[in-house]
Amino acid sequence: MKELVILRLFVSIWVIASGFVSCQRPAAVNIGAVFTFDSVIGKVAKPAMEAAMSDVNSDGRIRTKLNLIKEDVNSSVFMGTVDAFQLVEREVVAIIGPQVSGIAHMISSIANGLQVPLISYAATDPTLSALQFPFFVRTTQSDSYQMAAMADLVDFFRWKEVIVVGVDDDYGRNGIAALEEELNNKMARISYKLMLSNQLDESEVMDILNKSKLLGPRVYVVHVNPDPELRIFTVAQKLQMMTDTYTWLATDWLSATLDSFPPAKKNSLGFLQGVVGLRQHTPESNQKRAFMSRWKKMQQNGSASSELNTYGLQAYDTVWIVAYAIDRFLDEHKNITFSPNTKLHDMKISGLQIEKLKVFNGGNDLLDILLQTNFTGLSGQIQFNQDRNVFSGGYDVINMDGVSVRTVGYWSNVTGFSLSPPDSRTGRQDSNCCVDQRLHSVTWPGGKSETPRGWVIAVDEKPLRIGVPNRASFTEFVTEGHASHKINGYCIDVFLKAQELVPYHVPYTFQPFGNGRSNPKYDDLVKMVAADVNSLYISRSRLVALGSPEEYESALRRGPGDGGVAAIVDELPYVELFLSRQKDFGIIGQPFTRGGWGFAFRRESPLALDISTAILKLSESGELQKIHEKWFCKMGCHGEKKHGNEPLQLNLTSFWGLYLLSGAVTLTALMVFLLRMIRQFVRYKRRKLQHSSSPSPISSSTRCSQVIYHFFDFIDEREEAIKKIFNQCENPHPQPMNAHFKEIEGSAIAAT
Repeated sequence: MKELVILRLFVSIWVIASGFVSCQRPAAVNIGAVFTFDSVIGKVAKPAMEAAMSDVNSDGRIRTKLNLIKEDVNSSVFMGTVDAFQLVEREVVAIIGPQVSGIAHMISSIANGLQVPLISYAATDPTLSALQFPFFVRTTQSDSYQMAAMADLVDFFRWKEVIVVGVDDDYGRNGIAALEEELNNKMARISYKLMLSNQLDESEVMDILNKSKLLGPRVYVVHVNPDPELRIFTVAQKLQMMTDTYTWLATDWLSATLDSFPPAKKNSLGFLQGVVGLRQHTPESNQKRAFMSRWKKMQQNGSASSELNTYGLQAYDTVWIVAYAIDRFLDEHKNITFSPNTKLHDMKISGLQIEKLKVFNGGNDLLDILLQTNFTGLSGQIQFNQDRNVFSGGYDVINMDGVSVRTVGYWSNVTGFSLSPPDSRTGRQDSNCCVDQRLHSVTWPGGKSETPRGWVIAVDEKPLRIGVPNRASFTEFVTEGHASHKINGYCIDVFLKAQELVPYHVPYTFQPFGNGRSNPKYDDLVKMVAADVNSLYISRSRLVALGSPEEYESALRRGPGDGGVAAIVDELPYVELFLSRQKDFGIIGQPFTRGGWGFAFRRESPLALDISTAILKLSESGELQKIHEKWFCKMGCHGEKKHGNEPLQLNLTSFWGLYLLSGAVTLTALMVFLLRMIRQFVRYKRRKLQHSSSPSPISSSTRCSQVIYHFFDFIDEREEAIKKIFNQCENPHPQPMNAHFKEIEGSAIAAT
């Protein structure tokens, strides 16, 4: 009995002691960091995180010390995976990094399985989504956001086609895919994708860029990993591709590289003149300026070997984010515990101690605390959106002017391009928010200030191939001479004149299409006929195919009753050429279109607009009419034939019958009226003479004038009598009604 009491007491003491220990805050917590030490980003991330660890552990507000375990992956997915396993074996509660998107994909899967939050300050791959990798959090900006800025930049300068130079890995492919989607929204496109290996071998770069010189677009978007040797541009300079006929745009890898260069090295960057790039925007603050001063001292004492860039600022802030989250987690949960993964424990894999990997029991809780982060760091205000990416502060638009990096403006998805830094607002772009888009003047390759055209049609080594129909009839338009094999004709002259007005050189060659013995078929016309379209509505059975002016003449002369046709329906230039030789025919009615011929270009060809503009100028200057007369008026222009070429429209002569009928009716009515009045006047005069006693003798001339005078008096008397009746009706007087009737009767008697 005594032993039982002692045993119970011992158990109680052990339980109480165990509970006390389990509820006690740990003295230190392990967090991991996976990145490539000897890289542009790694050279700033390593000292930045070490500085942050020093600040965290010396800050009285953080009551638990952090132990940062750093692993160098040497840009290898395999090494990154191995290092991640080694870190979780040491029971880290969070992993900072990695910087390479491919490694992030692999480590994110490990983080999901062991419920360890993974916070990256440099992996920008847009496919690292919260749905697939719920434990992945990003304190840098996703390339989906950056490519929206790049697409806006392309659209701002009104380019429609670009060539993309990228690395053939997750970072390159997925970033380019995001750019392609954003460009499609701007009615632009990626014409060619020049993909390179991660090593950026100089011979490989030279080969692929040299081949691109034969392509039409001249706007290059470079999306590679930060490269201190700048091999893309050094090779482009050797190939004479850094001239004013080329345009170079770069994602933020370039700004990260340039910002990390020491001042002495920046003096040799003249070959980058004209390059335009993006830099993640970090607002100016006293905190940032103080850290930059501190960085200078770190360089002097050897703890930092590179200049500071935005990724260094984000690495510093990431350590603080993890420190705040762990401190708050311990306030709520008191301790950190791990438990074996039952699935891993049941696996028996020879040589691998995979059962040692443990699940962080508080991983979900720590992740929730991380996602609630809201504080101001060196890189600006830090909050996470629903995709677990940090809300972006936008981008600086930088321009290489000589050897200096000049900021020419800013971009955000809220304000678009502006001359003032973006504010802290977040949200989706409004269709009306970016009306007033502005940037400072940009210096382009070659030192030019004019915006480059961004494309060329062809180069001398690969001229523009122009297909021309080798016709057997209507050869005045275009055909190949049988003897000289020279291509000439009306369309050729128009093209040559228009080409003179195009403000750039277009090498070209004419390539005949057809055998010259029969006219080449036009697919569009055939289709229309076939379709009956015509931590004129004429039935197909009535249509006759004619292919030459001789067939036109013969069919028209025979007429429909003798196996011919009643009319020819063709393109206006062909009809005009036919009529220039035949005086017996003419155009009936108005043409359906003012055109009838044209130049066909491939879809979205920029030459189409310039040639159209040039032809319009030829028309305005009268040159087009001169060319028309040269080819179609050799035998005299016969604009009017038997029936004339005036359009069938209504005019005054169209109503001559109506006018004649109206005039005849009006004249007849007038004659009837005059005859009645004369008859009544004669009867009136006779009665008057019968009542007169003795008529006075009057001369014939006086009598004639008096008769006419009395005739008009007679007419006036009748009008006055009628007017008087209407006046009396409107203003009745107290007279007996008989008086009215007597007056009317008297007037009637007098009239009769």
